Amino acid sequence: MYKSIPKSNFNNNFILVGANINSLPYRSNINTYAGLPEDITNPLSYVGSANYTYSSISDTDTRSQLKIKLIPEGSAEMGQVMNPQYYGGMSIMSLDGLISPVSFYPSRWCSTFSTTLYSRSSCPWCNGLGTIQNNKTTDDDINNYPKEKSLGSSPCPYCIQDGDKEKEREKTVSASPEIDPPYIITSSNDADTNPISNTVSPGNSALVNKFTLNPIVMRQGEFSNPDNRQSGDTSAHCIDVVGAGLTPPENGDSCRSLVGGTNNNFKSEFNQRFMSLRGPVMLHSWGYDTKGYPVPNESGEFKLNNGVLVKDDLGNPVYKTQEPDGSESGYSDPTPTNKFRKGWAQLAHSWPVGPIDFRWDAEAGVWTMGGIYKNVWITLETDLTQKNTVVRGSMFQEGPTTLPNGQRKTVFVKDTLGVVSAPRKATLYCKYDSDNGFYQPLHSMPLATSGNINSSNSADIYSSYSIDDNEKNKSYTTSFLNPLSLPTDRNIGLFTYINGDWVLTSVKNQ
Repeated sequence: MYKSIPKSNFNNNFILVGANINSLPYRSNINTYAGLPEDITNPLSYVGSANYTYSSISDTDTRSQLKIKLIPEGSAEMGQVMNPQYYGGMSIMSLDGLISPVSFYPSRWCSTFSTTLYSRSSCPWCNGLGTIQNNKTTDDDINNYPKEKSLGSSPCPYCIQDGDKEKEREKTVSASPEIDPPYIITSSNDADTNPISNTVSPGNSALVNKFTLNPIVMRQGEFSNPDNRQSGDTSAHCIDVVGAGLTPPENGDSCRSLVGGTNNNFKSEFNQRFMSLRGPVMLHSWGYDTKGYPVPNESGEFKLNNGVLVKDDLGNPVYKTQEPDGSESGYSDPTPTNKFRKGWAQLAHSWPVGPIDFRWDAEAGVWTMGGIYKNVWITLETDLTQKNTVVRGSMFQEGPTTLPNGQRKTVFVKDTLGVVSAPRKATLYCKYDSDNGFYQPLHSMPLATSGNINSSNSADIYSSYSIDDNEKNKSYTTSFLNPLSLPTDRNIGLFTYINGDWVLTSVKNQ
């Protein structure tokens, strides 16, 4: 029978404390600077031809030797951690920095963090009504926390409509490793003719790097994530205990992020010392492969005929999805299915084991997944006329967009190869060049349209070549070339875009 956990049991946390004991002051036998291992005084000392093996690396030489302990917060041992002699050289963090309590569905007062909401018809908190009474109890019990207070009724935060739940269940991850290339979100009232510098380097609406992803969010300084922070949000992290600074705080309280009077802990110059997940990370798990098939798969079961194991012509067991094909063995290769092997979640011996493959992005300073930028369609906002000219454009997206009205995904196009010329409103297929931050057109196509001739070298050109239906009947005034010396006193002209210019190719009176 389950028993409620009193709140008082949560007051004495366990704290992770750790350090590399190859460093001072833990190597107590080191009394002089000369006695320090060379890799501490000169990190580049072992770059070269030296060939080190485990047997040639001792505890007193170059091997990184970590010591990490889980210590009760109120214990005498934790008091020793706060000794000024040791405090500044150790990482200190409460377990909530590495582990979070989670659940399938929400628990009352968000005491666990849920992966999804209840369906309205099965919600135990509102009983399908969609509203909930916020009357809190006086029990000193974690399951009924906090103290009594009546807030009346409000929309139920624990469930969603049944139809929305069905839509949620039908979603799946993208099977493609391609990701959207960088862009800038701008407003439609930007003038299309704004000058563009050749040194423009576009980026995402949010930078992602070792500073903006750091879990120890600070109030000031480079780890405060100011670019993505709303005005008035001072910002702080929610990890209960994190070591900071070089001197231990009085009573240990300033290690806490949520205790009043701890503002000094969030100064930008304070060195926050915490814990990370040690890699490479090995994972033993069931799941899905890169093509979306369940693992371990039904295809890994042996084929039986009336309870007897089927074997191929070479004497090997035949798997469930192998079929006769006339090959040397007499059977095809196993074909994966959309079903798990029977009992997959209990048969741990059938789960694959391997390291999680993250890739290091040295420029951003983060571990990331491998992936490539997908090619996109870009509608030009200014004429692309010459090699290495930088012009502005926007990503073309058919159908609804998540952007507010009047905003677009702005990018900058630079034809470094000189293979494409196109007028404004033309839509080009482009590849993002991560080396220079611009989009390179991949091909050109003939563009022709009609226009009203204004003079010997000026016309109102219709953007009928645009793939945007809203632009097809619009026009803009531009210059044109007339190498065939066609008469320009006519009303209508046919124009073709050649090598960066509109060229008059035919004329007619309206």
